[in-house]
Amino acid sequence: MWTVRTAILGIAFGLVGCAATPKPVLADIDYKSVGASLVGGKKCAIAGHIDAETASLSYRYTMTKLQTFSFDAEKVRKNMALAEGYAVSKEYCTDLAISVATMKRNIEIHNRAVDQERASNQQIRNSMPKQTYCNKIGNQTFCNTF
Repeated sequence: MWTVRTAILGIAFGLVGCAATPKPVLADIDYKSVGASLVGGKKCAIAGHIDAETASLSYRYTMTKLQTFSFDAEKVRKNMALAEGYAVSKEYCTDLAISVATMKRNIEIHNRAVDQERASNQQIRNSMPKQTYCNKIGNQTFCNTF
């Protein structure tokens, strides 16, 4: 049976770390939570505890994070197969849905901040005085605006 701790670890796995070159190696202890996260959303949706979109996002967020690690695909498959055999509780599914909603909200906040920064930078570039320099070489004129 999955525990709340496994659910939280599975989604927290999606929130921690960043990609590096070379990719960090996925720790053996994390394979169980990855398998549980990849399968858990679907099982919760089938049980009627969460909607399909939340289940899909859970899978996508976990896969996206998993791709930032060097990992053994066979270990992931084995842990997913083990997770298929476990029953999911309503509490597990609720925790999963909360974690997904939190991640989705964090992504929206980040994207909004990036958009605001882009707009601010564009406004700064547009308000800067510009100078155009032209050079005539033969019959052609080349102009650059700075």
